[in-house]
Amino acid sequence: MSRLLLVRHGESLWNSERRIQGHQDSGLSPTGRLQTERLADRLKGRSFGALYSSSSQRAKESAEILSAAVGLPVHLRDDLREIRLGRWEGKTVQEIEEEDGDLYQRWLTRPLEATPPGGEGLVPFQKRIVTALEGIRDAHPEQDVLIVTHAGAIRAYVSFILDLDLNRIFTLKIDNTALSEVLFAKGVPTLSLFNDTCHLLSLDKSIDRPKELSIPVF
Repeated sequence: MSRLLLVRHGESLWNSERRIQGHQDSGLSPTGRLQTERLADRLKGRSFGALYSSSSQRAKESAEILSAAVGLPVHLRDDLREIRLGRWEGKTVQEIEEEDGDLYQRWLTRPLEATPPGGEGLVPFQKRIVTALEGIRDAHPEQDVLIVTHAGAIRAYVSFILDLDLNRIFTLKIDNTALSEVLFAKGVPTLSLFNDTCHLLSLDKSIDRPKELSIPVF
């Protein structure tokens, strides 16, 4: 029996600005560091066979904080990065709606039929993520593996193992530093934990957050 424990990175500076990242990058915000430290406290003492991370800065910084807690080096992987969003990257949602409003709305509701200009299609993105995660799983049989990645990547993998319609991918909510766990027994995947943020309960009460948006922010 083995497990993949999937972690979304802590809040980044661009997350806090509601700015689209994709393959572009920003580091963790002060809140993001606090979130990740709380997660590190939660995972301390748990045994993992390896720690992998997307090579994006926001994921790498999160993984480095977790590394000290679990006593493992961080293995960086380019194939665990977020979906590439082309010319939308670096822009706020408002800016994207002003420039590509119709396309953006179709991408949110029917993403299989709408790709951001210069961006990565949802099907090849899911294939990239599934190939990466299954390769990691195969490299660590009978071990638990900790993986720091992105909301889109976790949505893509969960959609794959549950055989969900990719047009419904944005109905899956993934919060910063949320834990999702996939258990493998005799090679069969089971989603045993999803978007768990209990380590943030006390922290969330002390942070003045901007109003939650009903759209995914990558």
